[in-house]
Amino acid sequence: MGLYYPQQHQKILFGTKNPTSFEISPAVLTDAYAGNRKALTSDYMSQLSLYFQYTTGNGGIGNYINILIEFSNDGQTWYPETVELPSPGETQEYPQVRKFDNAGSTAALTTYVFRISIPLADKYFRVSAKETIVAGSSGLLFGEALLSGK
Repeated sequence: MGLYYPQQHQKILFGTKNPTSFEISPAVLTDAYAGNRKALTSDYMSQLSLYFQYTTGNGGIGNYINILIEFSNDGQTWYPETVELPSPGETQEYPQVRKFDNAGSTAALTTYVFRISIPLADKYFRVSAKETIVAGSSGLLFGEALLSGK
């Protein structure tokens, strides 16, 4: 039996979405996290699901995007999601950067969709995205967060 979440809140991260027709307008990507960053409150929910729709630009063969997810209890000091790399006698922690590149084969003017789910315990979260821009052709990104909890 799966988990039951009686409350779910949707929040737009990148781009816009018409609440009546559900049509989306993606945001233009940049090659820096600062150009595509959004901080939101968690609404005290316990599960975060991120939904992305990524469209590469004209020169987008081989483009990819990096997603950085950070957390905060005060909305001022941000802590990146980390990943462990065990080695003999110690465990090393590194900032977790999530890369989407369609297994290394993105094609120009192609739309890809993907989802990331993360347990959530902090009051705030921040999502940043950046793209490698091939041949000066920026891609587009629509991102939405779904917060679930009791």
